Amino acid sequence: MINRGNLIINSLLIILSITLSVYASGPGTNVAEFLRIGIGARPLGMGEAYSAISDDVYGINSNPAGIVNIEKNEVSLTHVKWFAGIGMDNILFAKRIKEKGTMGIGVISLDSGNISETDMDALEEIIETGRDYKITDIALTISYATKLNAKLFGVKMPVSSAGLNMKYYQEQIKDSRSNGVGVDCGFKYDVPKKDISLGLVIQNLGSQLKGFNDKKERLPLNLKLGGAYRRNLKDKIDLTTSLDIEKSHYDETILHIGSELKYDFFALRIGYNSDKLRDSNMSAGFGFEFLDKYGIDYAWVPYTLLGETHRISFMAKF
Repeated sequence: MINRGNLIINSLLIILSITLSVYASGPGTNVAEFLRIGIGARPLGMGEAYSAISDDVYGINSNPAGIVNIEKNEVSLTHVKWFAGIGMDNILFAKRIKEKGTMGIGVISLDSGNISETDMDALEEIIETGRDYKITDIALTISYATKLNAKLFGVKMPVSSAGLNMKYYQEQIKDSRSNGVGVDCGFKYDVPKKDISLGLVIQNLGSQLKGFNDKKERLPLNLKLGGAYRRNLKDKIDLTTSLDIEKSHYDETILHIGSELKYDFFALRIGYNSDKLRDSNMSAGFGFEFLDKYGIDYAWVPYTLLGETHRISFMAKF
């Protein structure tokens, strides 16, 4: 009989080798950049240093291996107020399937709002045509995570977890459409009796099925390695600190640092993200739980030149 843990470990190694070969070929050109935008308010409040945490339904976006730790079914709704009227929405759902693992599904949508169409006149000056158009993006994700007890190079590993996302996305600009498929693959290890967890995730391994032109481009590939430490300071007070190192498809190394201080039902968060595409690197947020099954999270992510962005997430457990 095939050992499920060994099968998953071997699959992870194959995907990792493919990922490294893609990085070796250079940054290249990418599509579906909206897949890189952080969504959930809790991860964003912690600077997206979440690959080693991912202990809730937000793990579908951050590290699918983490959703194996949920104890009840979870659903979340997130709205992002972006720049210049751009809005993003995300719905996530994760369901525990007894001892077989956890299944999840997620939908992300982006709407640019109305954009004024421009053209060039006879003097090659830019003019407005009086018409508007929109940019709309959507992505569907199906997730699976399982605990495993496997051997790596013949060495027995402690109980850990692995997860896989299968993605389909579509982008539309005016009347032109592009679509494609991608894969996320994640691994998480909880150090026994140490309150330490480690995470590894490969995101957006894939390419277009249909491009805006005849050339097919790949998705914005990311590789993240992270660690998190949880400590109980005193009764009902817990502190979580986390660190992620991300290798982006822009051939850039990005540092993510986050911290969450939780007292009973209320949590304060702060984070740092060194991504050079952002002109402000700090973030902050808070969250609270009520009735033992509902939660609301908020994250504030400022951009010095473009303005502030706000994320609000609602979660329910049942």
